[in-house]
Amino acid sequence: MLKLILPVVISLVLSLIYIIKFNKNHNSVTIMSVGAVINMVCLLLGIVYFVLTSQDGLAVVGQMGIYAVCFVVILLINVITVIALKKRKI
Repeated sequence: MLKLILPVVISLVLSLIYIIKFNKNHNSVTIMSVGAVINMVCLLLGIVYFVLTSQDGLAVVGQMGIYAVCFVVILLINVITVIALKKRKI
């Protein structure tokens, strides 16, 4: 169970660290784009690991769907974080 949740947690933490760290130096679109790329890379690595270790094809398809939903949710969290940080800055 932990190996399925770990890529989601790592993706969220890394993208939030990047957004908070580089918020002052870059514009919002750049920050959200790089956050989305970090998110996608972490989740794709999780899918690759799950494909290599799983023996059930249906479980792989289900996990891809779960990671797709997690990608959208983390992306929304990133957008809300960028907007909140930009409003707080003004």
